[in-house]
Amino acid sequence: MTLLRTVRSLLFAARGVTRGLPPPEPGSDPLVLFRAWFREAERAGLYLPEAMTLATATPEGRPSARMVLLKDVSERGFSFYTNLGSRKARELTENPWATLVLHWAVLQRQVRIEGPVERLPIEEAEAYFRTRPRGSRIGAWASRQSEPLDSREALEARVEELRREFEGGEVPLPSFWGGFRVVPERIEFWQGRLDRLHDRVLHTRTAQGWAAVRLPPRATQPPRGAGLRRPDAASRFAHPPADSAPTPPARSSLGPGTPAPARGSRPQCGCGSAARRARAIREPPPCPRGDAEEQHHFPRAVASVRVDITASNVPRFFG
Repeated sequence: MTLLRTVRSLLFAARGVTRGLPPPEPGSDPLVLFRAWFREAERAGLYLPEAMTLATATPEGRPSARMVLLKDVSERGFSFYTNLGSRKARELTENPWATLVLHWAVLQRQVRIEGPVERLPIEEAEAYFRTRPRGSRIGAWASRQSEPLDSREALEARVEELRREFEGGEVPLPSFWGGFRVVPERIEFWQGRLDRLHDRVLHTRTAQGWAAVRLPPRATQPPRGAGLRRPDAASRFAHPPADSAPTPPARSSLGPGTPAPARGSRPQCGCGSAARRARAIREPPPCPRGDAEEQHHFPRAVASVRVDITASNVPRFFG
């Protein structure tokens, strides 16, 4: 990515994060916004902005997902091409429903498309196949997707055999190769915003056209006291109050004021467990009993490694 494209992508990202999504309007066409976002992803110089996740499932409901390339967007749907003997093609034939996800991380944007799937006419598949580089067309003939392959050498030998076979002529469309179209019934746009207050607008196809609603962010945090909540870092690594530390025995071989360890255990102080949990990421606070010796803590060399966990250095978009 060149410097100009990097600056351009950052400008697009800043504009999206600060402005967010416009209020949903009844009857608005989501494909208009999708095309605008896709053009900005291309202008930003993102590598393969057409890359998308295709999620399918077997009739029994067992899901699978993989990356494919978006090749066409129209009022009829979102199209892509593949080997018709692949796992995704088999699952789409047996259970013709799918979800597509395009995620442009630099721009803080994501689009999710859900709907039924239909096979593309062979005329459309042939027209697209002719636009592929000759090597890619030969590769389509050589690759039997989702089938075991003896070795890389066997695949390359098959490619060379096909090069000689099609030498001087056109490489036709294989009978086991074609395309699918996801007919959108739901299109959701996600725009990253500050403090996890992301924008989400869901468009749903109805008999009258498209209906749009705004949704709350997915990453909302429950209010304090509402159900179970994860303790924050400060509470996880805090020492117990000094007055709650166990009373040390009168005699100890480890030094004055240090409790004798149980047989087979390591010596600890009242703050030992908290210190052990914290040793990988922050310097332990002073021992509540004021012990000057540190042999019952972890080594000083480890304690000297300090990472300050504050809100200022935690990503504000995804957290």
